[in-house]
Amino acid sequence: MSALSQQTNAGLFHAQKLIELIASFKMDSAPSRNDGSIALQVAPEGSQQSIEYAAWQCVKTAWLNWLIEVNEFGASDASLPLSFDALCRQSHVKNPNLVHLINLNLEPSSWVSELLKRVGESGAVSQIAKAKPTDNAFNALNLVDLDNKSELEIIKGVVADFKQHVQDTRSQQQEW
Repeated sequence: MSALSQQTNAGLFHAQKLIELIASFKMDSAPSRNDGSIALQVAPEGSQQSIEYAAWQCVKTAWLNWLIEVNEFGASDASLPLSFDALCRQSHVKNPNLVHLINLNLEPSSWVSELLKRVGESGAVSQIAKAKPTDNAFNALNLVDLDNKSELEIIKGVVADFKQHVQDTRSQQQEW
């Protein structure tokens, strides 16, 4: 296994462990104490957001290493710049793995789109901007987002889909 593969795996592994840590705070109860009562696990205020931020940073590390790793799969594209934005601007990307990632980004609900909404190329993990109410009450609509997912659900899905993508792509490369 190459150093890039190990770095990609490490980022995904640590993100998964941080997600498990967040989920442990969300548990309604922990094992019973000696006196038969239930001990509640409560995360200190702000801890969940800090852990989510750290998990996204791990995903970002895995993502950037994955771009380099995938770029190495297609030797013909070795001169391409190694940022996703730059890859998307290229008119003749020949590496099918990169083309697949670019196409996934075109789907608004794909794991690549969700990842890039939160993890930009600038090095900062961004929070999704919440919609602000309009000043004009006539134009305001009260909509309920039925698909509203928590940040924990989103990062779980991104990490799971990212891991599956990495495994599928690597196994495909081994077959070639």
